[in-house]
Amino acid sequence: MTGLHANGLATLRGQGAMAVVGLAGDDLIRAIEPYASLLSVAVCNGPEMSVVSGDVDAIEQLIAGLAERDVFGRRVRANGAGHSPVVQPVADELRTVQATLRPRPVTVPMYSPVTTAPVAGPELDGAYWAASIREPVLYHQTVQRLCADGYRLFVEMSPNPTLTLPTEQVIGPEGHAVASLRRGRPDPESALEALGALHVYGVPVDLGQFFDRPRPVVSMPSGPWKRTPHWFGPLAAHAHAEVVGHSPTTTADVVRAAFSVVSRRTAVVLLATGAAPRITDGIRTPLPIRFPRRSGGAGEHRHLRDPGLPGLSAVLMIVSDSLGTKYASDRRCNAYVGGH
Repeated sequence: MTGLHANGLATLRGQGAMAVVGLAGDDLIRAIEPYASLLSVAVCNGPEMSVVSGDVDAIEQLIAGLAERDVFGRRVRANGAGHSPVVQPVADELRTVQATLRPRPVTVPMYSPVTTAPVAGPELDGAYWAASIREPVLYHQTVQRLCADGYRLFVEMSPNPTLTLPTEQVIGPEGHAVASLRRGRPDPESALEALGALHVYGVPVDLGQFFDRPRPVVSMPSGPWKRTPHWFGPLAAHAHAEVVGHSPTTTADVVRAAFSVVSRRTAVVLLATGAAPRITDGIRTPLPIRFPRRSGGAGEHRHLRDPGLPGLSAVLMIVSDSLGTKYASDRRCNAYVGGH
């Protein structure tokens, strides 16, 4: 049956394309609405990963549009536009060829990524397998269904993990996802690593086949902890008077005040100096900033992603709110910025 599917899909070569995008399935549906029947949702892998399928030009336009919104998108190698109307002739042929299938009841619980529901076995006939190459793969929704039914441990059986990360994003901290093999690494090494992870997660693992005699499982010694608290207390009592006595007016004042505090309670983190255009590259959430006062005027409030800020020479983040309102107006994320 696998050979039949591969041969059928090979006939689609050159008919359309596929791309992976950093969107959930519902978000992708809305994103492809302007393309009408040219694009289809092919795979829903996770809350931040889906695959779109369809016309080559429409795929390229979609990727370009997503890039403008800072959303990941990339073409993937595929024979054609899988899981789309392009596949329908192949699916119809496979349904006929596989009409003689007589599936038996399953002996291991199985959930269908076509319907997201558990299957008993008899429904896995030729029509089902034809639908499996034509309809979208609802992996994300199927994992959600498995979690709702109490499953919390997942093992990806593949030559290289592609679903482990999106599975982790669905199951959350209460569950675990383990990759079996990894590209570029010896299979025995990857398999032992996976078995070790399963052992840690409480799964009985028989390692007898890897050793010439039984070997005990021993616990590694735990490391000592100093248990020293590092919560920031009131800094004003410990800082030099010049630090809290006035708002800094120059970059030198900012640095002097910051490191005066650092020397006492390590309350400031130096994020970047120089190479200023890179400072805001990875920032997605608006970061409140108060500029030093100019000529006695009020401080200017800006955000780190606002236009006009790429020329920063230093960014000092005050990670404690104990400096009070003289240092920042937003007590959730206090910051001072020194410009050229």
